[in-house]
Amino acid sequence: MEYCRKLEVTAETAGRRADAWLSQRFRRWSRSQMAREITAGRIQSDRRILKPSTLLQAGEVLRISTPGIGPMGPPPPCPPILYEDDRLVVVNKPPGLLVHPAGDRWEWGIIGLVRDQCPGKRIELAHRLDRDTSGVLVLTKDGEANGFLKDQLRHRKADLKKEYLAIVHGHPTWAEITVEAPISERKDSAVRVRRGVVPDGLYAKTHFTIRRKLDQHSLVHCLL
Repeated sequence: MEYCRKLEVTAETAGRRADAWLSQRFRRWSRSQMAREITAGRIQSDRRILKPSTLLQAGEVLRISTPGIGPMGPPPPCPPILYEDDRLVVVNKPPGLLVHPAGDRWEWGIIGLVRDQCPGKRIELAHRLDRDTSGVLVLTKDGEANGFLKDQLRHRKADLKKEYLAIVHGHPTWAEITVEAPISERKDSAVRVRRGVVPDGLYAKTHFTIRRKLDQHSLVHCLL
């Protein structure tokens, strides 16, 4: 069975040559290389026979099986669905899996796996989790639901909250603490830390509670 990457042509992209747009989308590939991939049949359209000079149409889906920018094998299993109704899908994201692939190189992402589980639905992310973070991930099935949930998250509405469990090294001296400080990327750290407290960072407030002290670590509940 051949697996492929699917790219939908947007209204902004419509009218452009297929080889020109693809070489801009995947910058490691030249226009002539993309033309050869199209001619070889490794990039196809769901509507018609695709040529390098074909002018793309809005809504058209390109199917890409080129090694490196298309999948080389079967997808991983779709994460377990914790809840589903007519407008929402809630999955249990495992660590190590992207929620949405980005860049030139192909990687499986949760959004594509859920779209395959829900054909005909407009599956979109309501929020994101880092690749290495596991936990509850909410996706929507229509634009109205997506806009509503993003508004809830953006304006920190009281009826929506985010909670995490974290294992940290050592034993903090406090049992509970609330940290209210600006955070952003820390580039001066000797270790690889994605975020830290910096003067010009974004507002953040988190309440931490120690749930359990282990041998060399502590289990901490984090309420954002």
